[in-house]
Amino acid sequence: MEDQGRVAWVVIALIMERPITIFCDGNQARDILSVDDLLLAIDRIEAARGQVYNMRAGAAIAISIWWEFNRIAEEVLGRPIPDPAFVPASLEDQPVFVGDTAKVRRDFDWALTISALEGIQRLAAWVTKHRALSA
Repeated sequence: MEDQGRVAWVVIALIMERPITIFCDGNQARDILSVDDLLLAIDRIEAARGQVYNMRAGAAIAISIWWEFNRIAEEVLGRPIPDPAFVPASLEDQPVFVGDTAKVRRDFDWALTISALEGIQRLAAWVTKHRALSA
């Protein structure tokens, strides 16, 4: 599986009916940020001049790379998801990668508006509509 963008990579693979390989046991947790929530912060970009921000969803939307994602993907796609091939994770792969969003929430008065389910639904709809880009 790709090092970053794991959810998008798997959604594309599922919609394009490609095999999935996951380089871990599937229990690793990642927070997933919808691009729509990211754009809410960009609307306040002037407040960010000269600053560094951790633009992530944080603990509120952290899911396991496979097991929770699989349940959501089955609901979104309306079908069982084929089992992936699991291979060992690299030594540098973190078991949990969840960002601290305190600074961006404080400086931008920013909050998440899109759940993991809704974000994956939107992503799947976009990938389905633009299948040719993933061909």
